[in-house]
Amino acid sequence: MHPREFGRYRILKLLPKGGMGVVYLAIDSTNNQQVALKLIELGPDRDRQEIAAAEKRGATLQEALCSHDKRITQIRHFGELENFFYIEMEYVEGHDLSEVLRDGPLGTPFAARIGSDLCEVLHLAHTFTAAIDGKQYRGVVHGDIKPRNVRITPLGEVRVLDFGIAKALSLTRSFTQIQFGSSQYSSPERLLTGEVNVASDLWAVAVLLYETVTGRPYFEAETGEKTEALVRNYREVRPLPPNLPKSFAAVLRKALNPVPELRYQTAASFGAELKLYLQGKSSLAETTTPTEDSDRTRRSVPLTRVEDDAATRRTMTALPAARSGANRAK
Repeated sequence: MHPREFGRYRILKLLPKGGMGVVYLAIDSTNNQQVALKLIELGPDRDRQEIAAAEKRGATLQEALCSHDKRITQIRHFGELENFFYIEMEYVEGHDLSEVLRDGPLGTPFAARIGSDLCEVLHLAHTFTAAIDGKQYRGVVHGDIKPRNVRITPLGEVRVLDFGIAKALSLTRSFTQIQFGSSQYSSPERLLTGEVNVASDLWAVAVLLYETVTGRPYFEAETGEKTEALVRNYREVRPLPPNLPKSFAAVLRKALNPVPELRYQTAASFGAELKLYLQGKSSLAETTTPTEDSDRTRRSVPLTRVEDDAATRRTMTALPAARSGANRAK
């Protein structure tokens, strides 16, 4: 049973679970507006304290970032009340990408647009500088890009949710450490070292794109431990569906390279390649002569293919405008 009221908020219903708390659809009684209300229970133990600190930091950074890009969900209020840390967020109509993908994969044009939008938002975050509450922030990693944290509006617009585990990159270090996040969307090096950096966000976009055009996660096993083992032992790019456009496949293959130095190094370069595909132009990844090693990445264990190209271009009944974008000619 969820509470009927929390402070000035009237609780309407439970929304899909937040990464480190519960999220409700609520009414703010001061203005009668619908909001998304995230509650994180406070406690004396170290884990609770670290989670609350991460959420507060993420809310602070997201509040600063959202004023620069409407694709980042607005943070309106946050604080502590009744033994909870709470965050009042803009409620975005639509469906999480994870919900959309339950009906099957999307077409590559719409997937590429999702990826392009994510890269633009991440470029803003990664190059962000600001002084907030006396602290200097330089660069922000999201740290938890996954389908559940990407919202598709009824008009097919992309919104990025939940910077709850985001951290600022310091002036002297290129990475930070976060023990939270989803291993299914974590890079192999993140799981091996605990380091979360720009490359971690870009890897998450790559596996999200794979899932968007295939309808299946890039790493999938019976248990979380086995999934994590697959990620840790990743050595070769898995075969991509044969019906993917050559330019898009080349971009995705590069983004999924097991060697971090051979992937895209910035959100701007990753996004630029996706835009070239959307413009009908060859990407740099497509025109680059593949090495013998990259050839081998195409000959790994077979993965289930998309059964029918039409499945990637079907009509979304819940999101007609988004599906319209997905159905445009390649």
